[in-house]
Amino acid sequence: MLDWSWQLLTADERAVLRRLVVYADGCVMPSAQAVCGDDGLPAGRIPDLLSRLVDRSLVVREGNRFRLLESVAAYCAERLAEAGEESAVRARFVRHCTESAEWESERLRGPDQRCCLERLDAETVNLRRALDLAVAQGSGGYAVRLVNALAWYWFLRGRLTEARRSLRTALAADGGAAPAERLTARVWLAGIELRTSQAAAAPAPAPAPAGEDLTAGVEDPVLRARLRWFVGTGLTGRGHHREGRQLVEASLAGARAARDRWGEAAALVELASHAPAQEGSAELGDALFREVGDRWGRLRATRSLALAAEREGDRERMERLHREGLLVAEDLGLWTEVVEALTWLGKTALDDGRAERARELYERALSVSAERAYNRGEIRAEIGLGHAARLRGDRDAAKCHLNRALAKSRTSDHAAHAAAAPAELDLVPRA
Repeated sequence: MLDWSWQLLTADERAVLRRLVVYADGCVMPSAQAVCGDDGLPAGRIPDLLSRLVDRSLVVREGNRFRLLESVAAYCAERLAEAGEESAVRARFVRHCTESAEWESERLRGPDQRCCLERLDAETVNLRRALDLAVAQGSGGYAVRLVNALAWYWFLRGRLTEARRSLRTALAADGGAAPAERLTARVWLAGIELRTSQAAAAPAPAPAPAGEDLTAGVEDPVLRARLRWFVGTGLTGRGHHREGRQLVEASLAGARAARDRWGEAAALVELASHAPAQEGSAELGDALFREVGDRWGRLRATRSLALAAEREGDRERMERLHREGLLVAEDLGLWTEVVEALTWLGKTALDDGRAERARELYERALSVSAERAYNRGEIRAEIGLGHAARLRGDRDAAKCHLNRALAKSRTSDHAAHAAAAPAELDLVPRA
């Protein structure tokens, strides 16, 4: 049946159809033009040819995406190999995915943030395939460029395990990656590993000897300041407060020197999170994030302001700010941030003695964490549920939740987050 349909196609229709197979999860029209077109087939002709293939039911159109059915894809893979075009088409695919990711990366910190996230979500399978092909073909330069472009996206989406694996893979690939690109990838990896490597309650090892700045060789001053922030916040989160603060302060100075409003905002918000007297820094950071249009940044600023409100005893303002942050996180689809906001609200409810409200919030946090495979969130939610059950006097439920938190921590990279579980178990009344 497919042979018969294939014979009815023109040479150009066949070329477009067999070249589309390189996309693992369909593509939009500009992507089809970039990969299916070449010197003998101008990109401007692709829309008409693709429309004809849709009319013949050989290509499926779903919204703005074009896909091949599994049987058609298998057939076209054979035709692509027969035509001797595999290498050239895959090379165009890798180049296009890399350049597209770099284009999106430039817009992930501005007013187009939500749309960028959605576009990268839609291309996730294709981007993974592009990395695999770049590594397999010895195109290490494209592999490293691709992971550098995707690092911030992976961080925003909470895909840290994928980020760690992909960065390691790209850095180990053959091919001519520029030294500057490799250095950038190594710094991204250091920051990711600080957030993912296995840890007990004790601080994790620092990624570099004391006093050594991993970013020192990064030539772009804006990128260098942002990477300093990324590594610095990772160090702070793993217990290296002095080293982390020094890097964030260097990031702030570098961002101001380079006139990078985003970098300045990020550093100000981070410093305010750890200094009770610097609420003004969080407010300035919030204003700068508003100026550049970064809603994730405003979410982080809101959390810093909520912590300041908690320190000042203004619980009403603190809860309102966490609720505002929750709405932003949900709208952007930042599910790890959703869980963080829910657990903060759950803690607030517990502190106020509202055990039932806390249970509702922690159950929602647990559901989102489980759905998104966010292990740290599951552990924190289970501990919160155990605490809420203890306050309600439900001894069996408390023990069940706290033991689940301990069990999850033993099979994950987040043992430190379950450190409170044994103490909570000790507080459970005995029969």
